[in-house]
Amino acid sequence: MARCDELAACSEEAERITRPFGSPSMKKAQELVGRWILEAGMRVSRDNVGNVRGHYEAAAPGGPTLLMGSHLDTVRGAGRYDGMLGVLVAIAAVQELHDARGISLAQAITELGGDPSRIADDRWHGGDLIGFVETHIEQGPVLEARLLPVGVVSAIAGQNRYALTLKGEAGHAGTVPMNGRRDALAAAAEIVLAVEAEALARPGLVATVGKLDVFPGATNVIPGQVDLSLDVRHSEDPTRIETCAHILERAQDVGAQRNVTVTVKPVSENAAVPCSARLSQLLSRAVEDARLEVLHLASGAGHDGVAIESLTEIGMLFVRCKGGVSHSPAESVTAQDVAVAIDVLGNFLERLAAA
Repeated sequence: MARCDELAACSEEAERITRPFGSPSMKKAQELVGRWILEAGMRVSRDNVGNVRGHYEAAAPGGPTLLMGSHLDTVRGAGRYDGMLGVLVAIAAVQELHDARGISLAQAITELGGDPSRIADDRWHGGDLIGFVETHIEQGPVLEARLLPVGVVSAIAGQNRYALTLKGEAGHAGTVPMNGRRDALAAAAEIVLAVEAEALARPGLVATVGKLDVFPGATNVIPGQVDLSLDVRHSEDPTRIETCAHILERAQDVGAQRNVTVTVKPVSENAAVPCSARLSQLLSRAVEDARLEVLHLASGAGHDGVAIESLTEIGMLFVRCKGGVSHSPAESVTAQDVAVAIDVLGNFLERLAAA
């Protein structure tokens, strides 16, 4: 719609939209559209009449072609959508396909300058590894609450993710008696609270329902279906696994009590990754040398070390971040805390070399 407004400004008359074919305003409009065509991932060209064209390559060369579009010229005193909307909707549709890309991972690697056919060449062949140490913002509020600039990570939490679908029965919000309802959202609400209760009862465990999709999603209709996500994390695998079993059992109980079917689909599972006792001890001594309290804490977020752990032992140093905020423009650390982290890591390296 903003582009329709922008094209409407391409006119031979100041007070109304008038854009005859072959006019300066037509040329300006074509230049705008040509730029938008390029942004949508198409090749831009002109035919011998002067029409601007965009071409999006087929996945299979030589395949059939779909034509989309409309006209950019107008009558005198025209509206801003006649013709223009057909052109811009076509560009937007291609843009959406292009942004989703649908390219292979191999093609994405190639575009970054890599060579997917030679990935095996990058396997570690440089001899024995000492370990891997990662410095990272905490992404949580613990260090800030303890007035500490850095902390030593004990483990990276394991994680389970599930997709739950609750199916009840949709009905008229004004006519179906309360005691006869199969309200999928009411069941979901009870499950969300059960998830919270389970997490609060187990130190170090976090569990989150971060997404709820309600169907049909109308004000005057009892929800007949709810899709929800479940994310459970803990630094000790047995605790996480046991909690997941309890939560899912509780979800089935809620469904049975409310005559709502509960279907569970496992999405992913990652085991906890303990940090190396040797590397953590050296980091702890380096923190002590900086005359700071040593705080050991688990990471609820995943990190690069999870992948590296298959090659060698890992250690992590957390740096305090303001408010525990992360994945946001508000993410913030102080220069003083970063200086402490550099000093601690430098001391760690000296201790590691002497070990």
